[in-house]
Amino acid sequence: PMPQTAAFDQAIEAYRAGRYAEALADLQQVLFVDPNSAQVYYIMGEIYRQQWKMAEALDAYNKSIELDPNFAPAYYGLAMRSKDMSAENDYDKDLTRAIDRDPNFVPAYIERAGYYSYHQNWENARSDLDLALQLEPNNALALIRIGRMEIRLNEADAALDNIIRG
Repeated sequence: PMPQTAAFDQAIEAYRAGRYAEALADLQQVLFVDPNSAQVYYIMGEIYRQQWKMAEALDAYNKSIELDPNFAPAYYGLAMRSKDMSAENDYDKDLTRAIDRDPNFVPAYIERAGYYSYHQNWENARSDLDLALQLEPNNALALIRIGRMEIRLNEADAALDNIIRG
């Protein structure tokens, strides 16, 4: 769901351009019209995370979840915040929550595969990447991650094929 307002469109444009203060100001305008938008709070969390304002990011993601406990991107945001703070964190749990709420949310599969790869759990990593590719057969990041995993498993020919395809 996306609030259809000029302020929302401006916020997204500003966010993509890295103009975070402007994006946050526009999102505040959207919240004035639609104070219950889980998506707006999620995007605010992403902006705060990009600025390394982790407490604010956490508050925004939690507000998004409070407004819509089934909004998968908010759990994804929590996971990315946790990962940014330390790759040693168990951020896979929030990625699993995102997938449970939206089984078609490809970025969560790809990130969880990265978590599994970091912990050398190749079977689960491959499973998540295969699921991501079932949903988006030409997802470049999933193909490259499979290739990187295959390099670690000494499967050079398969790795090269996937990386080139990616």
